[in-house]
Amino acid sequence: NFDTTENMYIEGDNLEVLKILQESYLGKIKMIYIDPPYNTGKDDFKYNDNFNHSTWLTFMKNRLEVAKELLSDDGVIFVQCDDNEQAYLKVLMDEIFGRENFISSVFHNNKYTISNDSRWVSKQCEIIILHTKNKEKLNLNLLSRTEEMDNAYKNPDHDSRGNWKATPLHAKSGTENSKYEVIF
Repeated sequence: NFDTTENMYIEGDNLEVLKILQESYLGKIKMIYIDPPYNTGKDDFKYNDNFNHSTWLTFMKNRLEVAKELLSDDGVIFVQCDDNEQAYLKVLMDEIFGRENFISSVFHNNKYTISNDSRWVSKQCEIIILHTKNKEKLNLNLLSRTEEMDNAYKNPDHDSRGNWKATPLHAKSGTENSKYEVIF
């Protein structure tokens, strides 16, 4: 309900929506998050996910250029992708936003389990590339660590390096016959 909130939901082709937003929000947006097609070549995605490489880069370039114009001077953009195009996306974003305005690549672990049925190597994460319009004006307003966060780390073995947190072992697949004891 736009009358009682300042939130807005717009449905449509994302490039056309971005262009419409320019009419009222040029230079006013503090944060943009984009989760585009990853160009994996698969048919099971709701949108076209089978571009040739140069077409995908053009697809992204058009949207990123409009997004940059929407960002305020202290605005930040997050673009999520995977290994299919992440290296090229980073270079494209450096070109559009300026290499000096690159903040970081965040690796989002989308699974803890190593795929023992992968053809090549187990893919454990997706990448979120962060750029800002003007790094000198950016303030991310990071949250302070909470007591609950700190309490997750202990040092039961008096490790000289300090507190640590154990990570559980997981397996993606298996049967009762493939279970075995591991002794540390």
